[in-house]
Amino acid sequence: MKIVQEEIFGPVGVIIKFEDQEDVIRQANDTVYGLAAAVFSQDINRALETAHKLKAGTAWVNCCNMLHANVPFGGFKQSGGTPYFPFGPRRRI
Repeated sequence: MKIVQEEIFGPVGVIIKFEDQEDVIRQANDTVYGLAAAVFSQDINRALETAHKLKAGTAWVNCCNMLHANVPFGGFKQSGGTPYFPFGPRRRI
């Protein structure tokens, strides 16, 4: 699906069927981008486990767009700028 393969900015919500937790992770990581992700679940431990397996610079659990200016952020893959900043957030300053 094109909508999940491109980096779309704006208030967009996509709902996709999945078989199990591993299928969710596989589908979420199957893109050339990785700026941010959000995981929603009543099971906080499972949500945290899933969030840690996502290749995204920011992974929110049961919320989204909660950013703090004092915490470095960036993305993975083509969302991260790693070719431009290969030494991580501290090197950017």
